[in-house]
Amino acid sequence: MTTNKETEEKSLEELKIELFEEISANEDEKNYVKEIFEIGQNTVNELESRRDSGIEEMKDVTNRMIAASKKESLRRAKELIEKRRELMKMEDDPFGTSLWVHSDPPVSPYGEL
Repeated sequence: MTTNKETEEKSLEELKIELFEEISANEDEKNYVKEIFEIGQNTVNELESRRDSGIEEMKDVTNRMIAASKKESLRRAKELIEKRRELMKMEDDPFGTSLWVHSDPPVSPYGEL
């Protein structure tokens, strides 16, 4: 089964052959048609080049987006780890005794016991 692109290329090739058969007797027309095809091919080459560079630009943009996303994920993970550590400290010391001034008798930052 042929694809649309293959069919399109085949029909373009057939048109080219038809055109050359029609103008085969006139040398000036042949040269004119060849020039037109060269200009057309140059345009196609330029468009393909732009398309390819556009693809590269999209790759660059995508890579930057990926890097930014990874950086944001790392920043968020760091935040969550810090919060978890704070919570773990609170679990280890639920009454805040680590804040007490070490004296005899111990003095709580919340007042005397």
